[in-house]
Amino acid sequence: LLWRHFISNDFYGGKAFLVNTVHDCVWVDAHKSVAVQVAADVKRIMESIPEFYNARHGMDIDVPFPVEVEAGANMMELSHKTLLALAA
Repeated sequence: LLWRHFISNDFYGGKAFLVNTVHDCVWVDAHKSVAVQVAADVKRIMESIPEFYNARHGMDIDVPFPVEVEAGANMMELSHKTLLALAA
């Protein structure tokens, strides 16, 4: 779902890219000018995964899939505060 979203949005004008996944974590490299929108879109899409599986595969997943988004200059500096600062 994320890959298709990024493609259909031209990788946010070439300013955001899916970098890696580890278990249930997705890493994105995004320019600060699009970081807030990318974070909101990734959160929305990932939280919709149960509904997607229910609709597409006839499953009955009722477990919530909460998503937390953090940002930072590098992986050692990830924080919710960084994203909030970008949004301000």
